[in-house]
Formats: sequence, structure tokens, C-alpha cells
Amino acid sequence: MTKPTFMQASKKAAIIAVGAVLVAAFFMPWFDAVFIRLSAWDIVFGDVGQMLKTPVRFIAALIPTAGLLVIYGAAFNSENYPVPKQFLFLLPVLTLLAIAIIIYVETGDYGRLMRNIDFESFIKIFGIGFWLTQIASIILPFLRGRKPA
Repeated sequence: MTKPTFMQASKKAAIIAVGAVLVAAFFMPWFDAVFIRLSAWDIVFGDVGQMLKTPVRFIAALIPTAGLLVIYGAAFNSENYPVPKQFLFLLPVLTLLAIAIIIYVETGDYGRLMRNIDFESFIKIFGIGFWLTQIASIILPFLRGRKPA
């Protein structure tokens, strides 16, 4: 058995760190308006989720699940992932894209209200959990590496 190189160890640590960010960000505020702070946990399983009454809200739970599977595969299972690595590393960004499309479609007429908000105010609506999820989701596919030839 060969000893991992520094680059391999660094890449593995980065994969584990990004997976941890995906899990932790699920519990941090995704929306942070004047009187409302909502995490993805609140939206999926909390009181807000109960009001939504749609199974679509559970899609967001794929993000921390992917983070946990990434951590498991990288840290505890010799980089043998229970889901194909190419799909697993793309899952969080695909999930965010699906959520954005669903929100756009579901808001319909209410979306017109959002069009009147300036860009800075729109950006401020999103909390640290959302931004960390977005950044980690974009970084993760670049860490998967190439398939061996």
C-alpha cells in the first residue's frame, strides 16, 4: 500500500471540508429579512415547511445528504462513494438549480414584486447559509478529479 502524497491528502481534506460546509450551512440562515430568519432546516422540516404542504420542499434535504455522503466516502471509506462520484459531487449544485427553477415557477405573479427590488436589496435577503451552500456546491465538482485513464 502506497502512502498518500501531500496533494492527495490536501485534496481529501478539501473534499471533507466542503462536505462539512454543505451540512453545516443547511442549519444556518438561508433567508435573513427584517423579521424573518429561516434556515433550510426550517423550510424543509420546521413550521414553514409544514405550511408549504408540498413534497418539493424535501429536495433541499439532498444537499446535506450529499455532504454527508461526501464526508463518508472521503474520510471513512477510502474514497469509495455509495453513489457514483461524478453524480454525487454535482448533486448539490443541481439541487440548487432545481430549487431556483421551482421557486421561479411557483412564485408566478408574486415574482413581479421581486422584479421591483433593486439588486442590493435582493442580495441582502439571502443569509450566510445560502451563500455558503452556493459556494461549496460550485467548488465541489472541481474537487472530484479526473477519471483514471
